[in-house]
Amino acid sequence: MRRFPSRAWPSIGFFPAFGVVLFALASPSATGQTAAAGEPIKLGVLTALSGPYFTFGQPLYDGVKMAVEEVNAQGGLVVAGVRHPVQVIERDTRSDVNAAVAGATALVRDAGVKFIVGPATGVETGPALEITQRAKVIELSASSILQGVLTKENTSATGNRRHLFMVQTGSDVREFLTIKTSLKEFGSPKRHAVIISNDSNGDFIGKRVEEAIERAGATLVLPKVLYEPGTTDYSPYLTKIRQARPDHLNVWWLPTDGINILQQARQLETASSYFVFGPEPLDVAQRVPDADRVLIACSPICRGITTTPETKAFWERYVKLAGANAKFGAASGGAAWYYEGTRMLFKAMQAAGNIDNTDDIAAALAKTELAGSLGTLRFNDQHVVLHGFDFCLFTKGKPTCQYVAP
Repeated sequence: MRRFPSRAWPSIGFFPAFGVVLFALASPSATGQTAAAGEPIKLGVLTALSGPYFTFGQPLYDGVKMAVEEVNAQGGLVVAGVRHPVQVIERDTRSDVNAAVAGATALVRDAGVKFIVGPATGVETGPALEITQRAKVIELSASSILQGVLTKENTSATGNRRHLFMVQTGSDVREFLTIKTSLKEFGSPKRHAVIISNDSNGDFIGKRVEEAIERAGATLVLPKVLYEPGTTDYSPYLTKIRQARPDHLNVWWLPTDGINILQQARQLETASSYFVFGPEPLDVAQRVPDADRVLIACSPICRGITTTPETKAFWERYVKLAGANAKFGAASGGAAWYYEGTRMLFKAMQAAGNIDNTDDIAAALAKTELAGSLGTLRFNDQHVVLHGFDFCLFTKGKPTCQYVAP
């Protein structure tokens, strides 16, 4: 995917108008009214545009950029009859905790922003949110670390995390949705196994998958099997799983590893059906041309095979933004979290009737509902967004894809 270097253009500047508006927010021009010109809305973007987290940080930047360009293409965001251009102030975390803290401090203290999107990873988000929340800055992130931070109590009207929002569905909802969909597609297989990478994410997600299996009334035939990162020969792990005689194997959470595991698992006849999280359907079709009784979930929406007009429009716009020859990685779909999250923030400003009072805007954001590329979005009482995922079922090498709501 094309990189947008953080220093290739001034840190403070306007995104130019771009393309056709996909989903228009409320505008007086639609009712014949003329909005007065107002001051710019400063929107901070704190993300990794360099370093190892770039693959997650770039989609964040791209998603915000698409949302901002749509608004600025209309002349700005109309709030209480005043049209405000959106001004983006960007800071590159360089995939470094200290740089993330410095960037958050610069955005809040020096630039005076009241809204920040990012960072994308838990390593960066944890320290940064301490700065943003003390300053009552509204922060949006898809980082899974927020599941352990946000509670019903601390996101209440008097809570100390009421300005913090997670724009990705929580793992408890996601993992249960994958198990429920697997049961539906494969005739309710009862005996399940799980294979996942041996790292902090793998440990956290693996536990949620095990809980989802039990919650769905199925049986876990052995504790989750953890493979070492960098593994290429998965046969020792898969042989252990096969000996437990599972009906269904759940493969999590790294897409590239997932396809390799699927190939080897089918060769060893590890189970009779399989679920793999994260890969693109066209990648699976190319790498495993005879895939059968295989279910995948994109993260969160598929690119090669789209399931709704909204997701099709989203990817068309993304390709136009990045360029016809751009290469999209497995994490590129994450741009949808930040595109829709930014749009929800804009809608909340309109509902609150101001661009300054973050208490009012946060309260409005918590109640905001928005239809778009991820279906109909809304936050729960812990400020975690609810959305579905694209699933693709492979039968004799042919994928059939659909969007599944939680």
